[in-house]
Amino acid sequence: MMDIDKVEVSNVSEIFDLIQLSSACHLKYALKVKKSIETEPDGELLPLIYKWLQYAFLVDLKEKNVYLDRIINFTVTLATSFKCRQDRQESDESVQIHPILTNIFNFILELSNSTVESHRYWSCTLFNRIFKELEELTEELYENITESMLKRLKDGKAAIRCQAIVALHRLQDPTDKQDPIISEFCELLDSDFNARVRQLCVEKLALNKESILFVINRTRDVDANVRLSAFEKLKSVAKYLKVTQKRDVLQCGLYDSSEKIKKFTTTVLLQYWLESYDDDYLKLIESIRLDACEEDIRITVHLVEQILKALFKSASLDSIVQHINVNDEKIILYENLTWEIVLYYRIVVQFLRQSQDFEDALNNILPELVHFCRYIKGYCDFMKQNEHFYELQYEFTLQQFFLITLTYDVSDTASRRCLNSLAHSLLQNEDMSADLAELVMRNLEKVIPNVNDRSVFVCEMISNIMYSDELGDYEELERKEKEKKHAISQLQSDIISLQEQENRLVHVERNFIEAERVKQEIETNEALLQDLRSVQEKPEPVEKKTDAKTMLKCLNIAEALLRSPTIRKFNPAIATLNNEVINQALVHEDDFVKLRALKCYALCCVIDYRTARYGVHLFSGLMFTPDTDAEVLIISLKVIVDLLTIYGLALVEKNEDEEEEASDSRREEEKKIFLGGTSLTDLIQALADHLEHEDPQVQVTATTGVCILLQYERITSSSLLSRIIIKWANPATDNERLKQFIGLSLNALTRLSNCHTYFDDAVLNTIRTLVYAPRTSALKDIDLDNTVKFMVTLCAMPRQGKQIHSNLAFKICNQMREKPRHKVNLYFSKVLVLLVVPENSARDELLSICDELRDVIQDKTTLKNINKFNTNLSKSLVKLQPVEEEGAIN
Repeated sequence: MMDIDKVEVSNVSEIFDLIQLSSACHLKYALKVKKSIETEPDGELLPLIYKWLQYAFLVDLKEKNVYLDRIINFTVTLATSFKCRQDRQESDESVQIHPILTNIFNFILELSNSTVESHRYWSCTLFNRIFKELEELTEELYENITESMLKRLKDGKAAIRCQAIVALHRLQDPTDKQDPIISEFCELLDSDFNARVRQLCVEKLALNKESILFVINRTRDVDANVRLSAFEKLKSVAKYLKVTQKRDVLQCGLYDSSEKIKKFTTTVLLQYWLESYDDDYLKLIESIRLDACEEDIRITVHLVEQILKALFKSASLDSIVQHINVNDEKIILYENLTWEIVLYYRIVVQFLRQSQDFEDALNNILPELVHFCRYIKGYCDFMKQNEHFYELQYEFTLQQFFLITLTYDVSDTASRRCLNSLAHSLLQNEDMSADLAELVMRNLEKVIPNVNDRSVFVCEMISNIMYSDELGDYEELERKEKEKKHAISQLQSDIISLQEQENRLVHVERNFIEAERVKQEIETNEALLQDLRSVQEKPEPVEKKTDAKTMLKCLNIAEALLRSPTIRKFNPAIATLNNEVINQALVHEDDFVKLRALKCYALCCVIDYRTARYGVHLFSGLMFTPDTDAEVLIISLKVIVDLLTIYGLALVEKNEDEEEEASDSRREEEKKIFLGGTSLTDLIQALADHLEHEDPQVQVTATTGVCILLQYERITSSSLLSRIIIKWANPATDNERLKQFIGLSLNALTRLSNCHTYFDDAVLNTIRTLVYAPRTSALKDIDLDNTVKFMVTLCAMPRQGKQIHSNLAFKICNQMREKPRHKVNLYFSKVLVLLVVPENSARDELLSICDELRDVIQDKTTLKNINKFNTNLSKSLVKLQPVEEEGAIN
């Protein structure tokens, strides 16, 4: 080992050799070199070291070189030995950096702008290693570093951009809204094609009000590692996020396609967020709650259910139960019932019901069903007297209560009677939404499991509402009914006993006087029995009430009944309900009543085929009417799709055999139905027209319906498939959930047995539509090249993928031969290059057509693509040749 006191220029090469062999000598030679440089600051030693570094930095970026690592380590040791000026005064508060270190920085920054990629990369790497050891910078050096490294953020090499990000991240100022470094990082987050660069930007970005939006957007990045880094970045900033932002982050994390991200969200991020809210589940729920409308409430409930389900897995039972404050009667005071408390209460009850081990804890917070039913009834009375009555909160609370009652065991008579009484009372006396009524109906299914009996029960209730002036209490009516039955039973028993006594007096004792008295008593009791049986407990029917409020109430109950999955066909009660209530409400003067009746009639059509055969024409007519209300149109679109999916196309097609066998009256009835009736072609055309309706929700409904009909093979239309693909590819389609649904539907279509019959034509239709779209059309914003690649890949996915590619190749070649000058041929030729044609005799014919195309096509790019396709075909034929010869010998 070289032993010198002063390093000369001639010793530099030897030192560089030694430091590459071992790191043990780095500090020793760094101090010797430092001493020599300080002795002669303007000497040739430092420039020579720079020269050797430039030679060393010619190593390729991708190559891992231990010798270069040791050179960089030595340079870092040397540079950091010049941290501060030796003559700096203790009282001097200004930042001072050793001039030699400044010189080294300037050399590195200058080298970072080199035209040699390896120089730029390794100089940035060295800079980061040195910069990491510094605690302060001069203003001039700060500006030089910022200027140089901002340039490297635009470098063509992703690895160099990553080094620039590492270098700049310590210089960010989150308090400055115009900070150039943060702005550049945000731009990279949104635009850089390299996933590693985006991930590093997420990790190093300083968060402020503006930059945090860019990190939230990365939770939907295409790369799983970038998404994971975004969630890691957001785990500690829950209190700085808006409600909508928190909801977006949680929804992305809980439903991510990556299991690793789902696990991180449920086990790490949620725990951090809970801790930031003092481990209080209620505060966490409140922080993500939106309750402006029913849709907000529905999403909130579902999100909270997923959050608590994840958190409860690692939580102790005491920590779960401690947030439920019940009194000695095991109930929560009405004054304390907030959105968060009632939702949390319901979820905890359902969670504790899952295991027998939690039975004691459940019994401490939940009363018996009889008491809980009284508690619900008392809540209704309490809210009616409350000055701050909020209908959405009232309905939401009742929904949670009835979800709790669903968890009870109703095997005992008292529980069934009490729950039945509560359901009857609320349905009859409260104005509730169809969703709440459906939940009450689910409770009725437990106490009245028989479908027919339950239908009669509900229909009688609707009749009472429509015909009674005053709605009696269900318990009082039930008590009177029991008293009546008991009196009838007692009289029947007395009559039988008296008849036996009369027979004994006449035939045994021969006491005719007493027998006559007993006979008179029997006649009196029979008269009483007859009178009792004829007594009507209900008042005489009054005029039927058809005001909007009453009709909406009845229709909500009817809709809840018809929604029940146990109702699979019409029974007499439902048929009567349809004829006497729903059908009459369809022509009501109030639009809300008509809309609700339309929903009920749609459900009747889904349940009953005969009703559907009439109903399909009603809903089709609404679809054809130009000025139909959006809500009515949405219902019509949904029910038409459902009916075609359930019953098939027979609903709108004549059955000739059936018509011949029908009676004269039936034939006349059929004639009325189909005279000017619904055509399947017109129906599908109406669906297609509504794909571009002015109302976004109508568009979503129509698009979803077309996808469903295609998936269930009710229709096979290349033009509709083309329009669906265009809608998916169009940037103007801003509904991400709709795009996801279309994507899943397209994937499902590739598994159908008949997809090969129309996939190829859909590709051609799509290309023509996009190529010939007007310049002012939004379709011009679609990336046609990417769409072509996507469609070719989609055609290759089915089992018959090669057949589809072969058909597509023939159709494209023939159309190009027929119309060689059309501009669409350029994109047709791009499709040809991407196709994989099966190894069969079709290749010879395609080669022949390609020869003809070369003579008629004039566009150079198109001709180049045709030649590529021809080459691909020729290569395949060469590979096939030995197989053909072997077959000939056999």
